[in-house]
Amino acid sequence: MKIAVFNTKGGVGKTPIAITLAVDLGLHYYTNEESTALEGLNGTLIDTSETSAIDMSIKENAIFDFGGFEDSIGVLLEICDLIIIPTTKDINSLIKCVECMKVISKFNQNILVVATRVRQDEPEKIVKEIGDFLQVPLYRLDESTIFDKVIKDNQSVLNLSESVHYWKKIRLQYKSFLKDVLDTCKI
Repeated sequence: MKIAVFNTKGGVGKTPIAITLAVDLGLHYYTNEESTALEGLNGTLIDTSETSAIDMSIKENAIFDFGGFEDSIGVLLEICDLIIIPTTKDINSLIKCVECMKVISKFNQNILVVATRVRQDEPEKIVKEIGDFLQVPLYRLDESTIFDKVIKDNQSVLNLSESVHYWKKIRLQYKSFLKDVLDTCKI
């Protein structure tokens, strides 16, 4: 299984989503940005400005945490079973999400979009409106301190939320998202 978490916009939640999926699914973590996750997850840094980066032996069970766009990223996106695009509800993020969907669809049609940093008090209607705007089904992950812990501790949402009551809602949202990730990858 190969999954890419990709967006050219920073700050939309790529890294925490990639880390939690890497831990939960036992995937090797690849990134094109310096990150503390590299050490904690025994990950690999890929220089995506070098097209020869794709010649390296990519493990079968891999997750790619990529920002920016270089030619070699397109080649890596082609080999993925699924591309996940995180977005927030602000207009710049949504515009970048649409741009990413257009670029990615040239390489791969298996795309899931997840709205991150949704305020807990915001109704589901807002997420539906974002999904309607993007013309895709959309998953919701509320704003939560758990994502800071995911990055800091290189742990998954499932592991961290197991015994913490106030993370129960985010755990349920993440489990639903994870199920559909697995279904899309046909695992």
